[in-house]
Amino acid sequence: MRRPQPHASGPQPHASGPQPHASGPQPRACRYDGPSLLAALEQRAQELLSRSSLHEAQAASIIESLALLNFAGSLQIVPALLLRLQNAPLLLPPTVTAALHGAAQLRLVPVAPCGPAELLGLMDKSLLPLELCELGVLGWSLIELGQAELAAGVMRGLGPELLERVGGADLHSLLMSLWSLLNLQLHEHPLVAPLVATLCKVGVGVRLPVHVGLLVEIALMLQFEAPPQLGLKLPPELCLQAHQAHLRQQQNAAGPPGPMLRGVAAALDALRLRYQLQVCFATAQVTNSFLLDAALSREDTGGALVGLMLHPPHHYTSQRELLGKVSSTEAITLGAGGYNPRGWRRQLYRCWRLQTLCARAATPCLQVRLAQRLLQCQGWAVVSVSVLEWNELRSHEDAVSLLRKLIQPHVRQQQPQQPQQQPPLPQQ
Repeated sequence: MRRPQPHASGPQPHASGPQPHASGPQPRACRYDGPSLLAALEQRAQELLSRSSLHEAQAASIIESLALLNFAGSLQIVPALLLRLQNAPLLLPPTVTAALHGAAQLRLVPVAPCGPAELLGLMDKSLLPLELCELGVLGWSLIELGQAELAAGVMRGLGPELLERVGGADLHSLLMSLWSLLNLQLHEHPLVAPLVATLCKVGVGVRLPVHVGLLVEIALMLQFEAPPQLGLKLPPELCLQAHQAHLRQQQNAAGPPGPMLRGVAAALDALRLRYQLQVCFATAQVTNSFLLDAALSREDTGGALVGLMLHPPHHYTSQRELLGKVSSTEAITLGAGGYNPRGWRRQLYRCWRLQTLCARAATPCLQVRLAQRLLQCQGWAVVSVSVLEWNELRSHEDAVSLLRKLIQPHVRQQQPQQPQQQPPLPQQ
């Protein structure tokens, strides 16, 4: 039975998969010297919120649209839209999926009273099941926001009706749903085996970069984390094709070393450690297609595989925060309920909360955490260098001390006195 749509005059949210965070083409101006498209959208949304004329489905669509357009405005509008969702008596699954997907793309972690748990509770009140196209996006968004337990609860609460729809699902829904289940390590979930079987048939059609990346991670999770007795495997030729395509994408996307990587290289030189920059290595088990910022020579590590991953700001969830004070006029304007002379203090408090709705935490984003996990499964010791620590360094000596502390557990006590030529490592 087709799900009833909410009574709204605006567009309904469409749940789409994660898009790459690379900078894309900027939106064009509306007309000649008029305001930019994103600024006009933000202003219009504020006007609708002040008049209580914005449907919750429209609010969720705006959050997702701002995220997919790389919105970098004041960000006060996003918590205001979340407050609009929190005031709804119930929310449909497409609405919650679009809102959380937008928050995950913006790397903003909503907290109570507009957090993921509250939004999922409003979705449960609708008594409507999730579609397969919504399942993967919702799972990806919750994991990206650091809500793995909530995502696992959603997956365990799925009904059997989705099993009948796996065979006719599109490639994006298959990849996203299977990726979410495997990332949560729910290998015995009833949907996993049918999704793997269907992907074996249609996986040869994977061409888009985001799909290639998902397929590579799915193949690695099945190989290293799925119990062998379950027999969850992808065809070897499909895995090899995906690894090679993803490796080419990584190499093409890698630019020249930035200031942070050059500083790390200088510190490694001072420690007399041999290394290679921006490389992908093949192990005996699998062709690795994750790009390492630096890989140390095995002669200096006693034969161990030691790689360095640098974490710039875009590697972190909650990299953005709301800044500035909210005046009483702005608070009333941003309020979801409109102006109320008797309740202005409550409205001011609610809108003052806009500054704290997005939790500030230095947590690596989903792609980084998964890459580290899969590299460790392949025998790599991953040394993380945070931009937060790096920016606090005052001198080259401080950088050398930091790297010595991070790398020391993985290298030999005796370092070579004279640098030697690094032996070639297997590289794809």
